[in-house]
Amino acid sequence: MDTRKDGLIDSNYLKEYLHPLLNHKNAGLKLTYYLLLADATSILFDQVNPVTDAYFNRAMEIADQSGVLEYRLLSLIRRGYYYFTYREISTALPYFLSASNLIKDLNLDKVPLSAAHLQYSANFYGYIGNSAKALEYYKKATNYAPKDTRQTIDILNSIGVYYYRDSVYDSAERYYKEGLKVAERTKDTVWIGILQGNISSILLAKGDTSQAIVLAEMNVKTSLKYDEFKDAMRTLLRLAEIAVAQKRWSQAREYLDQAEVYFESKPFFLMYKTAAYELKAKIAQAEGNQKAAIHYLNQFITYNDSTQQQKDMERLQQATWNWETERFNLAITENENKRKQLRFRDLSISLVLILTLLSITLLIHRSRQRIKIKSIKLEKDQLALLLEKELLDKELVKSKTEMKDFLLRIKENEKIIQELEKKLSRAQVNQLKDNIIDIQNSLNQMLESHIMTDERWYKFKSLFETTHPGFFDELILRYPNMSENNLRLFTFSKLNLSNQSIAHLLGISLDGVKKAKQRLRKKIDLPVDNETI
Repeated sequence: MDTRKDGLIDSNYLKEYLHPLLNHKNAGLKLTYYLLLADATSILFDQVNPVTDAYFNRAMEIADQSGVLEYRLLSLIRRGYYYFTYREISTALPYFLSASNLIKDLNLDKVPLSAAHLQYSANFYGYIGNSAKALEYYKKATNYAPKDTRQTIDILNSIGVYYYRDSVYDSAERYYKEGLKVAERTKDTVWIGILQGNISSILLAKGDTSQAIVLAEMNVKTSLKYDEFKDAMRTLLRLAEIAVAQKRWSQAREYLDQAEVYFESKPFFLMYKTAAYELKAKIAQAEGNQKAAIHYLNQFITYNDSTQQQKDMERLQQATWNWETERFNLAITENENKRKQLRFRDLSISLVLILTLLSITLLIHRSRQRIKIKSIKLEKDQLALLLEKELLDKELVKSKTEMKDFLLRIKENEKIIQELEKKLSRAQVNQLKDNIIDIQNSLNQMLESHIMTDERWYKFKSLFETTHPGFFDELILRYPNMSENNLRLFTFSKLNLSNQSIAHLLGISLDGVKKAKQRLRKKIDLPVDNETI
């Protein structure tokens, strides 16, 4: 039956197609008509809407008029699941609670698709935090689900998940393995991969790490093959956690890089991002990459804070839903027995106290989280200081090395210049004209490359300041009238360079250097015969 038009459900066509059902006197067929239309318009509007509500109202009327409790159960669960699908939890709650009261007295063999409807109820109760109720309905569903089908596997896996969350690992493993047998019989490779991954979690919890890794890696391959990206992501994070615990840093980083590909900007992924960046920070710190460790710690703090807020909201919401559940049940009891009003009042007070205590507990928890985050921030700051000190130390060592190289080059150049001057003198004495020209050219080139230009001076000055912090600032503070040329002369003298070397560096004569030094001594009030400069 094709009920779609241009990719959307054609509700008019569906109404015409199903209309013959209304011609029957059988209430079950009429009920089916309105339930199917309710489902179709729900999908069409993709939200809670008055049209779908009207169809459900009509279905409820038919169920009540028939007096068949199984019909009423179907209407209650389907309508509750409709509100649950669009997360109208408070609106859905009374329908599921009413259905729960009916299930106790019904023969589920007479309920059409009873396994699916039990799953709907289980999904709802699991969402609002009532794990016991969810497990009860999933286990009931196993008795009515068709054998060797995906539905059976899904139910068995769901039971295993709830036991795993409650750390009842033996029971979780039993249901996972039951599901795996069905998946292997039906050759359902997608579920085989998922269940192998879940069994690996059990093995990991029990300490069997090697076998857990094997199954987890098989799960990743299967999940990626069949586009089960969320399952692959969760398993890759689990493998990364194992690798970090075993100090296999490179392997852990590979797992995390693969997992991050499947992250999305949705609240569901917050806890996985938090776990990923905490592992990244550990890896970076272990490998000595302090800068990366600080970055990942920052990301972890951000996501961890958001995750904690999300969990706090969920706890408060679940407490509210539990309170509403109790209130609904007590309202039913009150209608049956007025004498229980006092108990309702006392229970309400107790629930308020519980909510108050829960709020206090959450506040304490949040305070502890803040303390933890402060500790992490302090650790981050300490790492930053260590990194800064390390960089400064490296810069100082580099600058000192460059200063030594500079002085060495000056001395080597000075030797070459002196040697060329001697050669030039000998050539002039011997009147070797060709040699005189060649030597003079070499000497001029050497002096030109050796001379301290303004550009070279400022580069050297920066280098000198690094190895002698505050030298120039203190000198200018003591002698404000000191010129840049005086600074050059003073600095070269500080380095114990000879007058000849200074002359070559500054491009002046030897006498020029001596006179400049005399003038500088007078300017800074030093005795003329003082050899400091």
